[in-house]
Amino acid sequence: MLPELHKMEQRLDSLKGEERFSFLMELAQAYAQVDVPQSRGFLQEAVVLSKNLNRHDFTARALNGMGITYFIQGDLNSALDYYQQSLGINEFNNDSSGLAVNYSNLSNIYVELGEFNKATNYFYKGLQLARLQGDSATMADINNNLARLYSNLGDQEKAVSHLRSSLELYRKIGEEDVLTDYNNLGISYEKMGQPDSALYFYKACIKLADQAHQKPSRFYALSNMVSYFLKIDAIDSARFYLDQALNDPQLKEYDNFYLTFGIRDVRVLAREGKVDEALDKGLFFMEMARNYSRLQDMVDLASSLHQLYALKGDYKTAYSYLLEHSMFNDSLLSQSNIAELAKLEERYQYQIERERIESNHQAEIRDQELKRFWVYWFLGGLGILTVAFAWNAYTRRARNIVLREKNQRIEKQHREIQEQEAELRDQKQSLEMLNAFKDRILAVMAHDLKSPLNSLQGLIDLSNMEEGQDPQIIIGFMRKLSSEVVILRQSIENLLHWARLQIGIAENNKKERIAVATALTQVIDLFTGLAKNKNIEIVQDLKEGDLQLKADAEIVRIVLRNFISNALKFNPEGSSIFITGERKEQCYCFRVRDQGPGLRDSQREEMFSEMMNPSVGTAKEMGTGLGLFLCSEFVRANGGKIGVESEAGEGSTFWFSLPIFEA
Repeated sequence: MLPELHKMEQRLDSLKGEERFSFLMELAQAYAQVDVPQSRGFLQEAVVLSKNLNRHDFTARALNGMGITYFIQGDLNSALDYYQQSLGINEFNNDSSGLAVNYSNLSNIYVELGEFNKATNYFYKGLQLARLQGDSATMADINNNLARLYSNLGDQEKAVSHLRSSLELYRKIGEEDVLTDYNNLGISYEKMGQPDSALYFYKACIKLADQAHQKPSRFYALSNMVSYFLKIDAIDSARFYLDQALNDPQLKEYDNFYLTFGIRDVRVLAREGKVDEALDKGLFFMEMARNYSRLQDMVDLASSLHQLYALKGDYKTAYSYLLEHSMFNDSLLSQSNIAELAKLEERYQYQIERERIESNHQAEIRDQELKRFWVYWFLGGLGILTVAFAWNAYTRRARNIVLREKNQRIEKQHREIQEQEAELRDQKQSLEMLNAFKDRILAVMAHDLKSPLNSLQGLIDLSNMEEGQDPQIIIGFMRKLSSEVVILRQSIENLLHWARLQIGIAENNKKERIAVATALTQVIDLFTGLAKNKNIEIVQDLKEGDLQLKADAEIVRIVLRNFISNALKFNPEGSSIFITGERKEQCYCFRVRDQGPGLRDSQREEMFSEMMNPSVGTAKEMGTGLGLFLCSEFVRANGGKIGVESEAGEGSTFWFSLPIFEA
């Protein structure tokens, strides 16, 4: 885009007068999204030229453009100054079209400053003028500003409605300002708790901004995405979009965005454990924030530096930044209080003036009544009665308003109490379910411990008998004991892993790399003896076995052990078990197919439920009935899916899928 703009500049030398002014404004608008200082240079020349031409309407347009460049860079005070200069000229010339644009821009400024009364006042003025002029572009701008106003007031549904109206108008007239609407729609949907919609509009804005070379819109969307991913603690995603901004060579031209991304880079570096690098950048951006008197940014950086120095063990410096954070925060609160006091003072002065006018008016009425008392005594008495009735109605209305407000507060408190009660009931129900499940687990495990212990006791009794016992009996006991011990060990490992997951042990659910083929081989080795005892063949067919799973390695082994154990349990002697695997998009899917009796429809529906009753295998093997339920818990905790395909009398295929690491 820049080479094309340079070619456009070459035409300036051949233009004079009003043609040169129009072309300067066109260049300024084109450069505003790629080189703000250059855009401002063209506008300054346009201001001088308009004064030489004695065209006040041109001067107002150029001054308004100057305000826009400062607004893009986040300098609201300078933007407000230029907007007001432009407004003064247009008011003097009674230029309705120019005034509509001024009111729209001023509304935008006051929304940013949080002065919503002023913003609303300018909004209605601008909207009325824009409608009279049939100015769709200004109407779209005002809808956009009104959406920002409702968003700040917390009414996101109205904000989205106005943004979509603005978007429709911009599309009709072919304006590139749709980027602003995309960003604001993303913000509103994020506040409404709809992150998928928010991310869609942010990404759409980035894509269109890249095509149009509009850096501010691109940086704004990237900033919103980084903030969202930091809020949900998705550090990798935050880093990905943060680097897109930091690696842009033009970022430093926009001080506001440069400082914003710098502060977020410090936070991400700290989360990544890069304390020294975070400290260096934190100190640099703290100095920058001080130079620009960005109090909110100074509060955020002081907090980060306090934590970073504490991690380094430099508690003295950490304490100094803690004091700075407190001081900056107090200053920020003081500024907010001052602004609030100014608003209250403005309302107070208005009330005093209104009371003074009313007082003077009443005094005049009294004087007139005294002068005309004897002539208009009847009318005077009637007037007094009218005032009395009006005052009585006013006081009653005031009392009704107070009572209505009290009732609203009581209703709000009642709703809050009901919500708290509902939350407590949900917590109680959840605890009761967990307690009942715990009781069932203890009962099942106590029962299942008896079987291997009985087999072990029988084996010991045989060994204590006199010689001459049949070796086949002892071998049978050993095989049975081995099978029961494997099942018991598997049940204990399942329950231990599930228990750690429930109490929040993070390392129990850590993501690591584990090869598909490696995981399966480790599990099959455990069942070689059991398969041989039942003369069952285990057939493997893994595709892309070198792929790396992004999951807790122990969970992968646990789920495979459960599936293969169940297949061995229900397969008849002399049959086969088929284990296959293949990649499906961003996941890898394991499938374990047996030749057992299959499942009825009712069994499939409760197969992964904690209420599943244990079944007896073809060799009288017993299970806990909890294995598949725990497997479903583990798989879902790792971002995967689990299921079963079966028909009665035709065997069953159990499957699960987990995410894979991308190269």
